[in-house]
Amino acid sequence: MTVRTIGIATTSRHCQSIGLMITAAALWATVGLADSGIKVDRIGTEVTGLLRTFLGALALCALALALRLPIRAAGAAQSRFPWVAAGAFGLCCALFQITLFEAFRHVGISVTVAVTVCLPPVLLACGEALWRARSPSPMMVVAVAGATAGVALVQVLPNNMAGAGGIDLRGGALLLVASLAFCGVTLASRCMVARSNCVWATAAGLGMAAVVLFMQIAVAGMAALEQLALLDGADLVLLGYIGIAATGGAYLAFFTGLKLASSASVALAATMAEPVFAAALAALFVGEHLTSLQIAGIALLLSAMVALGRSATTRPPTL
Repeated sequence: MTVRTIGIATTSRHCQSIGLMITAAALWATVGLADSGIKVDRIGTEVTGLLRTFLGALALCALALALRLPIRAAGAAQSRFPWVAAGAFGLCCALFQITLFEAFRHVGISVTVAVTVCLPPVLLACGEALWRARSPSPMMVVAVAGATAGVALVQVLPNNMAGAGGIDLRGGALLLVASLAFCGVTLASRCMVARSNCVWATAAGLGMAAVVLFMQIAVAGMAALEQLALLDGADLVLLGYIGIAATGGAYLAFFTGLKLASSASVALAATMAEPVFAAALAALFVGEHLTSLQIAGIALLLSAMVALGRSATTRPPTL
């Protein structure tokens, strides 16, 4: 293969990866809207998280069995399933959910979402730069900076102008832990898809997260699960959508995007598009009107995605 052919193939994989990560972000953005329709006073966030991960894992297992997908990834050097990575994913995913919802109570939804969307790609980019002893590409820096500014305009500034409180020390610690936990989710996912089929890897990761959340509920008291009997049909439909599509489908796109990506930080930066979809859905279905700051933020985010797409061409392919 010529250098040009390798470069075209690399760019194609990179674009597919970004497209899948944006798809994951779009599906995750629907969770808030769907969750708002559930009678949240009946079940706690831990139970909701358990149902989401369990349903997502169950649906993906059914899909893998129906398609008769092999557990081992094509061309994988090792045939053993990466259970250690799956366990790490489960722990990090559960920790992310717990700290995320706790941070909502301390610093608000807007600041929490903005920080946990922006900080993980920056942390991973810094980690990769140290590991490889080289700086991120200029386009990657531009993309992360532009996306961070865009998220701030879409969510943080409008929230602060409305009189939201500042970040307290405990809230800041929760945001840092949540961001580090999502970095762990990303790295564990990369390890899993390198050795196993994406569908099976996603199912195993979500299944492990469900086990961790169930153990947490069991320690706190199984009475929380009894509240599920109070849910009506509409609640179950919404929970089914969140579990199967917005969790199972989103994480499958996330895992596959990471498998195709040459850099975890570049792929993860594409998930910064999530606030764009969340703002658009709120405007369409809840009647929230976009301000001029939010429109400018969306434009910045879209520009950042273009810069992210071009970052694949800033380095020559490795032969």
